[in-house]
Amino acid sequence: MPFSRLVYVSEATLAMNAEKLQTLAYRAAMKNSMLGIQGVLIYSAGNFIQCLEGSRAVIDPLYETIRVDPRHCQVKRVLSQQINTALFEDWSMGLLDVDRMAPLNRNAVRDRIRTLVNLGCSPDSDTVCVAALKEFRKQ
Repeated sequence: MPFSRLVYVSEATLAMNAEKLQTLAYRAAMKNSMLGIQGVLIYSAGNFIQCLEGSRAVIDPLYETIRVDPRHCQVKRVLSQQINTALFEDWSMGLLDVDRMAPLNRNAVRDRIRTLVNLGCSPDSDTVCVAALKEFRKQ
């Protein structure tokens, strides 16, 4: 069955510490598990990147809810595509807290994040976005 992948970037409106991020990811994992959604939430220096994978019929309304969540602003979709294989099929909601990574890894991941934040949603950006997600998956 074909799935959809949606990736967005946004700016946090509140300071996020490790405890708040863990709580956010845990709640998302519970909800996503019930909805049949998988993905990852990435946080770095006040920016979020989230990848959602699953049925488009579930992802689109979920994204609209996320888009108006007051915990972030400047929400921008950078990828929306049909997929045959999920990158995060075993994660109801993974969490990558870049601010707490080792400096060498953190700088490389932040470079990828800056690239994603500057992307628009276009066919040319799809390859860059998927490559970044694969790198994030390895962390």
